[in-house]
Amino acid sequence: MNIFLTTLQLLSVASLGVYAGAMLTEGSVLVPYWRSAPAAEFLSWYGANGTRLAAYFGAVTWITGLLAIAAALTALWAGRPGRWAALVSAARLIGSR
Repeated sequence: MNIFLTTLQLLSVASLGVYAGAMLTEGSVLVPYWRSAPAAEFLSWYGANGTRLAAYFGAVTWITGLLAIAAALTALWAGRPGRWAALVSAARLIGSR
């Protein structure tokens, strides 16, 4: 059981890193590009890529949220050190969306 809990916590932390990187990339690369593009070019680009963006960011968000909740609940259930920080992290992640 200890290996399962540790693995779940590591997966949760890794997914939080991927989530943070995705959000930083969106904010520092995609948004400036979108703002600099003329309206017609932006709408054309977004029309061609919007489904892919929604699928990627949606999957990253859901997986990160579910792993954070699972890690927090199992840490709380097992009385692991850091259980309250995991619970706060999961709550903040859920509250941010």
